[in-house]
Amino acid sequence: MNRYFKTFSILVILLVLGVASLTVTGNDKTGVLDDEQEVPDARFVRSDYTLRDPMYIDSNDDFAAYGWTGDGSVANPYLLEGAEFSTYNTSSGHCIDIIGTTASFVIRDCYFHTNYLGSAGVYLDTVRNGTIVDSRFNATALAVSLFSSSSILLQGLQCDSTVIFIDTSDRITVDSCDVQWGPGDGVSAYQSYQVTIRDCTIRHSAANGIYLYFSDKTTIVNNVVRDNSDLSLFIDESSSLNTIYANIFDEDSSPVKDDGVTNSWDDGVSRGNWYSDYDGSGTYTIPGSANSADHYPDGPLTSITTTTSDSTTTTTNSTYNGTVPITDRPVVVVNVSTYTPLDPLTRGVYAIWVGALLGGAAILLAVVSVKKGGLLKFLRKKNY
Repeated sequence: MNRYFKTFSILVILLVLGVASLTVTGNDKTGVLDDEQEVPDARFVRSDYTLRDPMYIDSNDDFAAYGWTGDGSVANPYLLEGAEFSTYNTSSGHCIDIIGTTASFVIRDCYFHTNYLGSAGVYLDTVRNGTIVDSRFNATALAVSLFSSSSILLQGLQCDSTVIFIDTSDRITVDSCDVQWGPGDGVSAYQSYQVTIRDCTIRHSAANGIYLYFSDKTTIVNNVVRDNSDLSLFIDESSSLNTIYANIFDEDSSPVKDDGVTNSWDDGVSRGNWYSDYDGSGTYTIPGSANSADHYPDGPLTSITTTTSDSTTTTTNSTYNGTVPITDRPVVVVNVSTYTPLDPLTRGVYAIWVGALLGGAAILLAVVSVKKGGLLKFLRKKNY
């Protein structure tokens, strides 16, 4: 009995090592932030979702075949509402695949949660005229993944432990979304054109909050981007003609970097961005090879002088554009023990397969060895 107990113990150790190799940690800031993590918006808390199987739609007619209401016109788009996806059995692993459609459709008030590696809540490929609104994505590898698509609106999405990825697409709008604890760049655009990211909160990403790569004419306006592992916003050398203003960029060190070409960091009139490292004097030089500048920056130290007939008062405040204190933007939190993001260098989840393969191989070898008596012989030889 003792012999088999020791054999079992070693198998358990091998299993633990395999599981441990799946955990790829980021830095301390992303791993645990004061034991606090934001609570999802209350509007996503409901108990009457209808559990649905994954959907694979590759023609306009498939919407009706899956029971979507509407006729696909602009005035009466196909509508999926109140659905929950928590399993997956398609070859892609995505909850909803939509490929090659042109009909107008709306996904509204749905809930997606799956930790299948490489999966997306919604995957759009060569799609036109789609809207995803007021829906929640929890622990999917990708909340929404867009490829070669256009005229897509993502609005009011709660994205927990997941990211939004835009690839080779145009006229994409990400509006009023909350993206947090993503295992990579919170919102990224690759080889894309005329993307708008506005009124979003992007925080605690394992890499950058927003990342532009080979992307042009993107508008980034009125977002709060903070507490990410790398930068609030990184623009690579192949991106140009992007416009960034009226944002809060709040990181422990320099929050932004611009290696691109001809990107504008203010509106050209009076509004720039709020930077956590702005010293309060003059323009703000954007780090990076582009030599860009914000001509109307704001930052954590803004002095406001008020003079009356009998006194002069100077106050120093943490403000955004001189009007909205950053501390006035409330965050509801709940205590959690830990959160372990994936390695930001992968910009995704695929590195986890390495740990899975190593752990699985170790367990398989141990099982085969036990069946052949090899491990038991080894234990007896070592007097375990």
